[in-house]
Amino acid sequence: MSLRLSLLSSAIVLASTAQAAPAPVHSPDGEATLEEIRVYATPVRARSDEVAQPVEILSGEALARQLGANLGDTVARLPGIQTSYFGPAVGRPIIRGLADARVKILQDGVGVLDASSTSGDHAVAVEPFLADQIEILKGPATVLYGSGALGGVVNTVTGRLPEQAGEDGYALRGEVRGGDVADERTALLRFDGAKGPWQFHLDGVMRDTDDFDIPGATESAAMIAEEVAEAAEAGEVLDLSDLERGTLPNSSLDTEALSGSLNWLGERVQVGLSVERFQTEYGLPGGHAHHEEEHAGEEPHDEAAHGEEEGGVRINLDQTRVDAHLALLAPFPGVEQLRLRVADVDYRHVEVEPTGAVGTRFENDGLEARLELLNAPLAGFTGALGLQLEDKSFSAEGEEAFVIPVDREAMALFAYQARALGQGQLELGARLETVDYDPSQGVSRDFDLFSLSAGYAQPLAEGWSFAVQADVAERAPELEALYSDGAHLATQTFEVGDDTLGEERAMNVSLTVDGTLGEVELRASTYLTEFSDFLYLEDQGIAVEGFPLRQWTQDDARFYGAEGEALVHLLEGDALSLDLRLTGDWVRARLDSAADGNRELPRIPAARLGGALEFATPRWGGELSAQRYFDQDDVPTFALPTDGFWMVNAYVARHFERGEQHGEVFLRGRNLLNEEARLATSFLKDLAPLPGRGFELGLRFAL
Repeated sequence: MSLRLSLLSSAIVLASTAQAAPAPVHSPDGEATLEEIRVYATPVRARSDEVAQPVEILSGEALARQLGANLGDTVARLPGIQTSYFGPAVGRPIIRGLADARVKILQDGVGVLDASSTSGDHAVAVEPFLADQIEILKGPATVLYGSGALGGVVNTVTGRLPEQAGEDGYALRGEVRGGDVADERTALLRFDGAKGPWQFHLDGVMRDTDDFDIPGATESAAMIAEEVAEAAEAGEVLDLSDLERGTLPNSSLDTEALSGSLNWLGERVQVGLSVERFQTEYGLPGGHAHHEEEHAGEEPHDEAAHGEEEGGVRINLDQTRVDAHLALLAPFPGVEQLRLRVADVDYRHVEVEPTGAVGTRFENDGLEARLELLNAPLAGFTGALGLQLEDKSFSAEGEEAFVIPVDREAMALFAYQARALGQGQLELGARLETVDYDPSQGVSRDFDLFSLSAGYAQPLAEGWSFAVQADVAERAPELEALYSDGAHLATQTFEVGDDTLGEERAMNVSLTVDGTLGEVELRASTYLTEFSDFLYLEDQGIAVEGFPLRQWTQDDARFYGAEGEALVHLLEGDALSLDLRLTGDWVRARLDSAADGNRELPRIPAARLGGALEFATPRWGGELSAQRYFDQDDVPTFALPTDGFWMVNAYVARHFERGEQHGEVFLRGRNLLNEEARLATSFLKDLAPLPGRGFELGLRFAL
């Protein structure tokens, strides 16, 4: 099975035409195939071997096995994808080493419009337990989604706004699970109904955990060694008796989400409206300002004033989201379909001190609209033209308000066209975009951006194919790069922006090859991205107010890497199928020059190799997997290296059915070796390891 889909074309459809049916409870093959999920690859319905750029899709049993407490944790095992990890409640996906404002997070094809890209401790306001499927579009997606998608797109499909009518009747599915590593308790319920052209939907989830168990101490061995050496140099003996061990303090979370939608799907007109309420309350482990690295010339900060006061800070996040959808079939000559999606988001979160006082209040009100026209064939080309509008108002008030209030407006025109070229398929895309920042004080900035994409996919002999994709993309600086100025306690830095920074430019080339060799399915990708004026935080080697000073700056940089997957069919039969899945990924990222000679960039993912033995019978299914994270020693000045580790997981499920009713009981084990696992991508890598060995027992059903 080919696993590649076009970035551009699938993004168009995922934004507008895919109907997400309830995910199957059990897949005899172990992992859902493209035929088992309702995703239209392109507006022209091209085959997957005709398009140019990879996308990873989690749905059905594969998604059920990987579900985590946050979006990043759910997708982090996929090749080329890792997570930022700011404690168990917070994880933003990282695609091929690119993170934060370079990865666009979508829900049903429209931006989440939360504050997760502003700071590493801000959770993504998406509940993965309510997803039918999750698509990760790897590589620049700026043509369709703007400068926030320079590294890729993660789209969660909820099925709340379907575009294909279902049969009259109803479907009810749910799940309950409990875990021991943090006394986790999770419950999910979803209802879908149809009566003629009317479609109804309700869903909700509740999750509650205590603090997570960890192996060993909260602090890494590298940090402890550094502190011991500094104490010895000062003629002191460091007392390690107060180190937290066995439990990650302030890592508990409590999440509730509820949504409902109503749709009318006529023959030529489709209208839908969805309302979602998302609330989560979680702690920030590690302490806001505890044990940061010492820098040359800095004065020691006041531990009592920062570490103890901030050690128990918790975040209360509250979001209301309204989505609307309109589709018109053949509204005028030359246009096969008109699609309009609008999302309005009211986002709030407050950071609560241990005393109960509100320390900082963040607000982010956003509106995004996407209008797409799918054109009829013209000179052999079929595709879409679109208009995208975005309006966001961000503000932060309180002790940790390191960024001033800023209004952001963006408008873009984009086009995607594809046509057959010989046996292959040619894809072309272009986007013109304006981004305007209007701060409450200081200098307003306007950016005119241009992106261009071209791809070609060619089938080869005996089931093999290759695809090449080239992109030229521009990105406006994120608002914190322009307007931050203050102590950013979550990342333990004093962060300074620069309102004279210019746009970031990237030239990307990727090559993907896949095919079948006997009983082995293979896929491999390699890529190179050359950045001009790459935006990053540069450590200045001094301290301000007891925090390391980091300045937003620009320099040229290069990202390159490779990823691959092999699926070996060891045994195929009605009674038992047995597969071996092998995966690996690696990315290298460096500046072209650096004043101190160290050209490494911070928080670049470690290389990984992994394998999973998957089995399925008519009643049973499961896997045993192991993934090796290698050492990450390529780190910038003042950063500590990260030790490698093994992550061994297991999953087994017993499927049962009675007529049209299905269900399964499952048991999942994570970190079975109880490894002290720290992610090189995390701001808290030296203060907060991943959870220790844990087991989850659950039941899911569909009626």
